Amino acid sequence: MITDGLEIMVVGMGTVFALLIFIVIAIAIASRILHACGCQVQTPAAATAPTKKPHCGAIAAIAAALTLYRRKQHKDGSHD
Repeated sequence: MITDGLEIMVVGMGTVFALLIFIVIAIAIASRILHACGCQVQTPAAATAPTKKPHCGAIAAIAAALTLYRRKQHKDGSHD
């Protein structure tokens, strides 16, 4: 029974490997064909949110809150 399972596993893994190799070859061929005919595929720019610098007041408020929290934890004697 174990040999049957191993046989099925090897056949399945071999099939997946063969399909992946086929996909890689197909993409490489398609890329060469498109490059040869002069077709250029435009990739969209990464859609990212504009980065903002955090407001100095917000940073100060977070730092103050953390300091108060740590002082309270230290007084209570509980350490998380």
